[in-house]
Amino acid sequence: MELRVLGVQLEIIPGSPETNATNILKFICAHGSDFDLLVFPEMAVPGYFVGDAWERPGFLNRCTAAHKEILEASQNATVVFGSIGIDASRFGEDGRPRCYNAAHVYQHGNVVPAVHLGLPFWPKTLLPNYREFEDSRHFFDTRRLAQEIGLNLNECFQPAVLEFGRSNPGSNQSNMNKDGCGRKRFALGVSICEDLWSDDYSVSPLGALASFC
Repeated sequence: MELRVLGVQLEIIPGSPETNATNILKFICAHGSDFDLLVFPEMAVPGYFVGDAWERPGFLNRCTAAHKEILEASQNATVVFGSIGIDASRFGEDGRPRCYNAAHVYQHGNVVPAVHLGLPFWPKTLLPNYREFEDSRHFFDTRRLAQEIGLNLNECFQPAVLEFGRSNPGSNQSNMNKDGCGRKRFALGVSICEDLWSDDYSVSPLGALASFC
């Protein structure tokens, strides 16, 4: 079975999660049944450079509301999109709920979590802090999380396991996962921007993910 993947390019409006979510929903509605997987850009919901908006609870709540709309729209689709990831159970060094630059993976109305990290999303590891970037000011990263939860960093780079395809009427369990019949499992490496080109960093998230192939 081959996967039909649509990489979606969007004009993302910084600071307008409602507008961005509406555009994402349009693509899901128009193409969700034509492709196995829809992939949207980094920070597709909030926009990337929104400055101090990351520190405003109201803005984070607007992003969360947009996530719920996208989750509902994923009933008949598999969607990966970039957005803020909020872990309200932990706090950052500024005393606010911890935030990540993250990828959200939704399939058939369900969240596909990073179980090994205890998160409902997939966090970015390498946060740029040069020129106009100041990601570590706003976001937590996988390197610090690994140290906190006692994981070897390479153990953090695990793929998302997703199932695609439909079983034929009357098929039984013994037919599952065979070509042309039933659902097949795929390991999806979830990486965000800087994690893909890590030449100037001491770790390679993409290289670690490749070890699962």
